[in-house]
Formats: sequence, structure tokens, C-alpha cells
Amino acid sequence: MSSGGRYRVPRKIRRAVFARDGWRCQLCGMRPTHVDPLSIDHIVPVSMGGSRDDPRNLRAAHRTGNSNRLHVIDFETVMTDGGLIPLVLAAHRLAA
Repeated sequence: MSSGGRYRVPRKIRRAVFARDGWRCQLCGMRPTHVDPLSIDHIVPVSMGGSRDDPRNLRAAHRTGNSNRLHVIDFETVMTDGGLIPLVLAAHRLAA
């Protein structure tokens, strides 16, 4: 936990997610700035059953955009047995 009492994703996992995502915000595609750095976004919020530190449930997002979507599930991605996949791909798999 961080000093503020909230859980903090371990640094090693944060860095791996940022590198996987090309050091860009996955919500807008832009790079971080001093004013709006990257943070870790839980695609399925922990409060709704999402994993705290499984990289499949994490993505890079600007701090402001991430804090604006607290406790909201991103309906563009869904959890499957194989992990998180884009909703369009999930629909295609279900139709097959």
C-alpha cells in the first residue's frame, strides 16, 4: 500500500505495463507530460472484481483521464478465459 492507504501496483509491474503499451496513454494515444504523467489504469476496476496487479487487467493511462473514470468498466474490452481482449474480437469469437 502507498502512504495514502491505497494499493499501489508494484514498480516492476508498472514499468512492464508502460513498456508493453509503448509509454503512451491507451485512452488517447498521447505520450505523458510533466503536467499529466502516465498512471496505471485497471480496465476492470478492483472494486468490481478486477485483478489488482495482473498485467492483463492493466494499461497505461494519463493520470487525469484515469482518475475521471473511477469505478467504471471499459466496455471496449472484456475478460475471457484467455485474458482481456478487445470487444470486437470477442464478438467475432462468439459468432464463430
